[in-house]
Amino acid sequence: MSARPFAILVAGELNPDAIVVGPDLTPEFGQVETLAADGTLTIGSSGAIFACGAARLGLATAYVGVVGEDAGGRFVLAELGLRGVDTGACRVEEGRATGLTVVISRGEDRAILTAVGAMDALAAEDVTEAILATAEHLHVTSPSLQPRLRAGLPDLFGRAHAA
Repeated sequence: MSARPFAILVAGELNPDAIVVGPDLTPEFGQVETLAADGTLTIGSSGAIFACGAARLGLATAYVGVVGEDAGGRFVLAELGLRGVDTGACRVEEGRATGLTVVISRGEDRAILTAVGAMDALAAEDVTEAILATAEHLHVTSPSLQPRLRAGLPDLFGRAHAA
């Protein structure tokens, strides 16, 4: 048994998902309102969804990510906490909006619109040796949305392996 407090450390993007559902949803420009059958605001981002799943399986899970200083950021951090994910290593970036994804779902198909917001502020250097030392496994998500993180991945993986 390891003395490390976390089984999983996730480094990745953070955003809420606004999901609208309906059988014939097709947005129409020109100030036309389209009515959806249902809508919800929920935890989004592949990293946060993975972290919540790992925590639900009973794995002690921590997260390193960046949110803006806004309602979206507060929502995401609160939802992660409610699901048992430690957010102590997450950063709130002043002057930035939290990323947001809008999902338009119509049965078997969906369209996904993402505003990157503060998620591109995460850098590999944000995952410090001290943070790495707390976890058995590092899981990195969505480097395509996080250029600063992507640029430092070789070094980050080397540091994680050494830890």
